Amino acid sequence: NQVFAEPVTSGSTVTITTSDVGFGKSIDSQGNILSVASNSNVYLYRQNGNVITTLQTIVSANLTGNVTSISMSGDKNWLYVGANNSVHAYTTTDHIHYSLANVIQNTHSTTNIVKTNEWGNVLIIGAPLATNTLSTDGNVYVYSRSANAFTPTQTLSAQYKNQAAK
Repeated sequence: NQVFAEPVTSGSTVTITTSDVGFGKSIDSQGNILSVASNSNVYLYRQNGNVITTLQTIVSANLTGNVTSISMSGDKNWLYVGANNSVHAYTTTDHIHYSLANVIQNTHSTTNIVKTNEWGNVLIIGAPLATNTLSTDGNVYVYSRSANAFTPTQTLSAQYKNQAAK
């Protein structure tokens, strides 16, 4: 599997390769930092001109085979990884080494889709298989972050709870 990245200062294309299963299943970038998910790992790269260097590989037994989505804050200080009915929150102060800050458990879906804002203090988790009135109606959960603590602030559900509407 390959991910192609447009270089910041060069007109040529750079190829990043790895033998990890599912490499490229979710990608996000902010500035010159590129994050790439495989089925069980998250790779962080820094792009400088047409040179891409590996910064870190996040490997966690809790992620194995189930990474579903990644999202990095605009300031590059927070990286969220959806996996295994949870979201793992990683933080950094140097944009080189990310460390686990917290895990939000029971996000109601094994297929979490995560998004965050510029500062990583709002986390949005899409849980399309979450159950509310009918089986797998889906929900969107909004969390706010203060320091390393996450608080649920809102749940969005489909207006029409109708199996045929899917």
